[in-house]
Amino acid sequence: MNKSIIVSCLILISCLMFKSKAFTQSNYSGEYKLSGDFSFIKGKANYTYTENSNYERIKNGSFTYSANMNGTEFGMKSSNKISISIKGNYSKNLKNGRWSHIVAVKIPGNNGKVTSNVNYKNGWPHGEWSSSVYDNEKNKITESGLLKFNNNTVIGDFKSSKGKNYVKGNCDEKGFLHGKTSIVEGGTEYIREYNHGFLTLNVTRNIQSGNVIESKKADPEEMEYFNKIHSLSNTNPEELEDIPFRRVQKYNNYLIDHFAKMFKDALFSNDFPGDSSFVNSEYYWDSFKVYVLEKQETKQEKLAKEQAEAERLEAEKLAREAAEAERLEAELKKKQVEKYNIAQQAMQKSDKALNEAYTVLDQIKTAYEGKNVYKIKKKKLYNSYRKLHTEYIKKTNQSDDYEVKNNFLEKAKALSDRVILLVDTKTKDLERSLKSATTTEQIEELLK
Repeated sequence: MNKSIIVSCLILISCLMFKSKAFTQSNYSGEYKLSGDFSFIKGKANYTYTENSNYERIKNGSFTYSANMNGTEFGMKSSNKISISIKGNYSKNLKNGRWSHIVAVKIPGNNGKVTSNVNYKNGWPHGEWSSSVYDNEKNKITESGLLKFNNNTVIGDFKSSKGKNYVKGNCDEKGFLHGKTSIVEGGTEYIREYNHGFLTLNVTRNIQSGNVIESKKADPEEMEYFNKIHSLSNTNPEELEDIPFRRVQKYNNYLIDHFAKMFKDALFSNDFPGDSSFVNSEYYWDSFKVYVLEKQETKQEKLAKEQAEAERLEAEKLAREAAEAERLEAELKKKQVEKYNIAQQAMQKSDKALNEAYTVLDQIKTAYEGKNVYKIKKKKLYNSYRKLHTEYIKKTNQSDDYEVKNNFLEKAKALSDRVILLVDTKTKDLERSLKSATTTEQIEELLK
């Protein structure tokens, strides 16, 4: 026989043996201690389980717990008794199917029995939940409660009673309060009427006299909007954006707390895990839900707001651009003014140099008058220069545009620089031409 085949078979058999051992159903039967206020109770449990790879127990199948104690075991007379009986089923550590809880007590001031029957589906409350307190001395039920769950959601009628106090009402198929809810406490009745979670009427009245203490109806406008929202949610949810209100889901905490308190101790919820709705010693039922209306921006309002915001941003952008343009313009003007001042100084210096170059001592008049007398040489050239130069300065002063001003100042300086070079050159032909020039344009053309 092939050796590798033998080895493979042995490995397979080993794995199967390990798997079989790991998932072998075991049974526990023995002491099972309760916690908190019930830690003094001595009881026994019987259940089946498997262990996972982390040695955690996974309960599967039936579970029973029982405790029977007489008074001597908890510091009272032997005639006093406490007995507890709990029966149910687990599926992968989750409660499943029907669970019954019976607690019988016979002690001074308390002689009766609490019976609770609840149902689960894969760890979630599912089906009828009921609880009742039977008083042996009064020979009657003194307290009771009834709920019906659909996967952790209370649906249909619910009720509870304790003496003359009671709670009764109805939830729709989604767990929202619907129709009339009545709560009676201490001679006062609190009536609430709901339309699939929306409160339409709130009445407080005296049970004895029937006198209405307070009555308030829902705002007609809000009622109309709620009905519209309720209808559109099932048909055209996209149109909900056009309504100025939106539904906000909340919970009636009074009803949750009321029924949670009733079942929490009766089911010993902290000591028998497997209820997925019971977390950190609290029940989290998706039940007794209500709707309130809150203002919202409609689609049109949102669009208008977005448009206004876009316009605001555009206005800010334009303002920033205008401010930047103004800053750049001011900066440019500053540079132009600086350039103008420099150009003006340069022009004046050039003009002064030209005047000095063309002004000479008149020997004859000086000798005749006995003092220095000066004259302009090449008078026709000088006068033509002066006429054109004066025109440039005039146009400089007439303009508010510094670019234009600087242009004429530069022309005036360039003119001075050109004409000063002619002071010691032969210019008879030029002066003859200038003599016949009558306009500054003609002079400008000749002095290029």
